[in-house]
Amino acid sequence: MTYHYDASRSALFSPARNAVFFPRGRPPGEPALCAEMSRLVYAPFDQDSEAKRTVQDTLRRIGFSPGYLFSSGDTQGFLTTDADRSVTILAFRGTEVATGDWATDLKAWQSAWPEGGRVHQGFAAALAAVWTDLAPRLEEMPGRSIYTGHSLGAALAVLTASRRPPHALYTYGSPRVGDDEFLRTLTGVQSHRYSNCCDMVCRLPLEVFGYRHLGPALYLNREGTVQAAPADAAVRRDHLQARLRYLWRWSWRPGTLWTRDLADHSPVNYFSALSQS
Repeated sequence: MTYHYDASRSALFSPARNAVFFPRGRPPGEPALCAEMSRLVYAPFDQDSEAKRTVQDTLRRIGFSPGYLFSSGDTQGFLTTDADRSVTILAFRGTEVATGDWATDLKAWQSAWPEGGRVHQGFAAALAAVWTDLAPRLEEMPGRSIYTGHSLGAALAVLTASRRPPHALYTYGSPRVGDDEFLRTLTGVQSHRYSNCCDMVCRLPLEVFGYRHLGPALYLNREGTVQAAPADAAVRRDHLQARLRYLWRWSWRPGTLWTRDLADHSPVNYFSALSQS
């Protein structure tokens, strides 16, 4: 089974519903592995025992432990280690429509960050909700430590990397998290920040308010090909062609998102591109 581009509303607003995770088993590369971990964590294990079994059975199937699943307030995630204890992955869940996550995202004023600089107040509060229980577990992560997440989950992974640096950080559709001084707290962190073509969340919050991204993007163009930090002019051309194609092919269909700027944010569209690259 191979995933293709998904323009549906459900792919964005209910990314775990009826999903078949890791359709071809564990991907050989970390980018696709972490992209799918970032989608798997959307399964509502904190509300539904069947979803919890889905998460744990999926992790076992690809050679990972059932994991430590955590939830406090509107912040969820899991911590899991592979069978030979060579890799441990921390994955945070992104924004959910039916929860208070939108309120978290909208608290975009900046507040002081303990490690230095200023960060998005809503993101900081979301991490604080789980930090007391999570922090000691991060000190005991065996093997190569990786943090990952999509959307709000990506922002939480970035904040966690500032407090407990991992070996690698993989983010998908990440908003900007903090200011320049905050980014200096991440010096030395191996960051892989994926931005899918027109994904509008990658452009928020605005730079005019002092927000900056962590390093250059690994840009997925309209064909799903990874490009390392392409020129702004090339990105603008790609966006224009992608949006025109989307209008012709998808936006008029029932059940689809009306713009590619939303559809490109769907977690499955990150995984589908990276699993075929």
